[in-house]
Amino acid sequence: MFFILLSVLITVVLLSCSGSEKMVEEQIDYDTQTRYMSATGSDFMRDEIKKGLESVQRLHVTISYTTFQFDLDDLPTHTELSDTDFSIRSVQTSVEHQSRAGSALVLSNRRGKSVLLTAAHTVSFPDTVWHFAEESGPEPEHRVEAVSVKESVSRILIGPHGVYEFELAIDDPNRDLALLTQTWEADNRPRLAPLSLSTGSSGSLEWTDRVYAIGYPLGTEMVTQSMISKSGHTGRRSIVLDASFNRGFSGGAVFAVRGDGAGMEWVGMVS
Repeated sequence: MFFILLSVLITVVLLSCSGSEKMVEEQIDYDTQTRYMSATGSDFMRDEIKKGLESVQRLHVTISYTTFQFDLDDLPTHTELSDTDFSIRSVQTSVEHQSRAGSALVLSNRRGKSVLLTAAHTVSFPDTVWHFAEESGPEPEHRVEAVSVKESVSRILIGPHGVYEFELAIDDPNRDLALLTQTWEADNRPRLAPLSLSTGSSGSLEWTDRVYAIGYPLGTEMVTQSMISKSGHTGRRSIVLDASFNRGFSGGAVFAVRGDGAGMEWVGMVS
C-alpha cells in the first residue's frame, strides 16, 4: 500500500514539473502609480496634512536668569527686599541659562509683519522669581532664600529657509496661549506659509472624532493621528488625545477631520 501511494506521488510531481515554462514580466509605470498607501486612506487627506505641515514651525527658546542667594542665617523678608538692590544683600550670585523647544502656528505673514500662535509656557517667563524659605507663599514677612531676575530671552523660529527671532506680543497663562510677532524690512521678510486650512469649532468635537496633531517633538517635525476624548475640566475648553507627546510638541496644531469629507479644520493647540 505504501509503495502504491509513493508511486502516485512521484507521478503527480513529475507531471507538475513537466511542460514548458513561461516567464511573465509585469510592467509598472511608477510615474502614474502611487507606490505606497497613506495612513489617511486617501491622497486628498495627505494633501490636507501637508498644508498643515507648511504652517507649523519649530521654536527654540533660550532664557537667562541671574540668581542672588542670601545668608541662610540672616534671610531677608520679602518687604525688606522690595526696594533694595539684591546684589547688596546677596552672599552669592550665579547665572543660569535655560532652553526650551516648542512649536508654533503661523497665523499671518503679510504687509511686513508675521504673527505666530504658540503655548504660553514655552515662550513666557516671569521677570522675577522669588525663592521663599517657607512653603506658604509670598507673604510680606516671609523669609527669602534667593531671587532670580530675568536678564534676557530669545525666541527663535527655525524655519526651512532661515532662522528668525520673534518678540512676545501677548500671553494668556490660563489658556496657555501666546502670540509672537515680528516686523520685517521688505527684503528681510521670511518665507513662512500662513495657515491655509479653515478654522473649525472645538466645541463640536465628540468622543472618538479623528484628529491629527502636528508639531516638533524633540525638534523633529511630526504628524500623529489620534482620537478625541472629551475633557471633564470646567472653565476651560480642552480635549484629551490618545497620543504620546514628547517635549517640543507644545504649541503644535490640532486638526480635525470633517465628517462630510471636505478635509481638515484647525480646532486647537497642543498644550
